[in-house]
Amino acid sequence: MIKIVENILPKGVNKLILSELMMWDRWTMANDGYKFESSVAKVAAAKLADGNKANTGFNATTFDRKFDISFRTKLNTYGDVIYFALKEKFNVGQLERLSFNYYDNSAETFQHRDMLTDEYMSAVYNLNTNDGGTEIGDKFFPSIEGQAIFFESHVLHRGIPPKKSKNRFNLNLVMRR
Repeated sequence: MIKIVENILPKGVNKLILSELMMWDRWTMANDGYKFESSVAKVAAAKLADGNKANTGFNATTFDRKFDISFRTKLNTYGDVIYFALKEKFNVGQLERLSFNYYDNSAETFQHRDMLTDEYMSAVYNLNTNDGGTEIGDKFFPSIEGQAIFFESHVLHRGIPPKKSKNRFNLNLVMRR
């Protein structure tokens, strides 16, 4: 099941989120593909170890219930607003993770699962329109500002970096069913 939700936040609020993200000092190399997929981890590690390969995108996890991460930041307030909009629409359970993603046009990404079991749902909320997007299975969803793609967390997917645009920003939410 894949659902699209349009215009969750006004464009002005998306710009505020982007401003906050520009100031965030805890970005790390994206690693979702490494958590559960050992073959993906080996390929990604080999490419990065080469030292002459593209990045895999960058990640800023501001809330994660499992790993007891909860930063006091406006980013979490914005994430909560998006979460509650999705909760009202799809009647999901508690929020498990808020993770912001940044891809530039040199990034290379890998398929991954946000969670391994079917008790979770994910959403990718696009903060800017660009020529990148999200690939779920064999279907491509372009990155359209203000749009969320809602899907089962155990389904293989990947962020697609932009090719012509300079960057792509989104928020990944994981919620209990």
